[in-house]
Amino acid sequence: MVLHRRPGYSKALTILTDSKRRDAATVSLFGLLLLSSLFGYPKFPWINTSVYNLSYPLVLLLVLVVINFEKSKEIFGRHRLTIYLAVTFYGWSWVSALFSDMQRVAIWYSLRYSIYLFLFLALLPITARADLRSPLLRLVLRFLIIIGAFGILEYLGTGRWIFTWMRSPDSLGGSRIASLLQGPNEFSTLMAIGAVLALLLRRANSISPLESYLSLPLFIAMVSLSASRNGALLFLLGIFLGWIYRVLNIKWVIGIFAVWLACVTLLPLTPKQSEIRPSSRYPFRAPTLQAKPASEPSITTMPARPSLWTRVTGALRATARQVQQDMASRFLLWRAAFDEITARPVTGIGLNVFSKQVGKRVLGGEHVYAHNVFLSVSAEMGLPGLLLFLAVLFSVFRSGPLRKPMVAIPVLLVGFSQVLDYYLHDPTFATLALFFVAQAANSKDENH
Repeated sequence: MVLHRRPGYSKALTILTDSKRRDAATVSLFGLLLLSSLFGYPKFPWINTSVYNLSYPLVLLLVLVVINFEKSKEIFGRHRLTIYLAVTFYGWSWVSALFSDMQRVAIWYSLRYSIYLFLFLALLPITARADLRSPLLRLVLRFLIIIGAFGILEYLGTGRWIFTWMRSPDSLGGSRIASLLQGPNEFSTLMAIGAVLALLLRRANSISPLESYLSLPLFIAMVSLSASRNGALLFLLGIFLGWIYRVLNIKWVIGIFAVWLACVTLLPLTPKQSEIRPSSRYPFRAPTLQAKPASEPSITTMPARPSLWTRVTGALRATARQVQQDMASRFLLWRAAFDEITARPVTGIGLNVFSKQVGKRVLGGEHVYAHNVFLSVSAEMGLPGLLLFLAVLFSVFRSGPLRKPMVAIPVLLVGFSQVLDYYLHDPTFATLALFFVAQAANSKDENH
């Protein structure tokens, strides 16, 4: 008796067994995952579920493809401690959910965040392949370029319907650019990482000079237009690390800093899609035409342009006041997180309960997080969750994979960005963060 395989099954089997097609499928699936991560807010109207939920079958397909890599078992064996700790860390989130006062919320987010565990398991064999690493890094760079290009559209006021559909109402309006992401801080952080990644890939001759010269000014301008101090600090830190790791010489550092300072000084925060008003974050930028209300005579006036020194000193004073206000709100959130840790030190309050309950109580708004990854993990998963989280990080970095700038700088920027803020709830940032962490985990084997 002869069994005949269906054509579709044979084609899928060929893709899994042929190395070139398998590699192409891997890169394509990862690209689809990056694109799908942007659709966290849009929902299918007929089933009322997020478009991002399509990522789950994509991740499972990616796992199915990488399992067929020649050395996948060997790679999983090398990382068995990291995998064991990651699985245990995820399992503890279910323990926290079961003991949570908001059990439905905690269980839902424990289920939703399971995608990150499977994605991390898939990324370990992928980033272990030196021949796949460069195409994937170029893919990440071009993905960030696309996000930056949409930032230009938002700044010019073009395609407003796209941002209305892709983003929550709370993230719309105002004079800060967020592109396709849910907040300007997340957007600015990714643009800062993109700027450094462009410099690293150009140094490694993985991209053309034209691509680097076009993408770098785009990223710098978007960091400026997002008006995020976190993003600006991260960008300057990335340039400093580039100099420390000898990716940039002092002339490049001065030149890049000058371009960023010019963007901050000269580009007005007045996108046409939002209400035109002077920025409280960068008040040294050029003032804009201010229209009189309709009840008064319709006359527009151009205020006298202050000197550069007046604008800069005024900016420093305004920035100092804004930093003081922001730090005050952060201290309130950190204190609230400490209170939750003290009240429930073992199981915590459950995943995402802080933003739904505690942050809303402290600052009066929903989706307010603890603004620190360690405090967030401790409050929501208890001290055992924090210890497991630190153990995962230690298992990744125990062999010192911070010697290579291509590995060290992106993962350091991801880590530093979570000290004064918390973006791991954002699918796009979480996907890229897991990619850089998996790359760091594999680089330790190359150091021996």
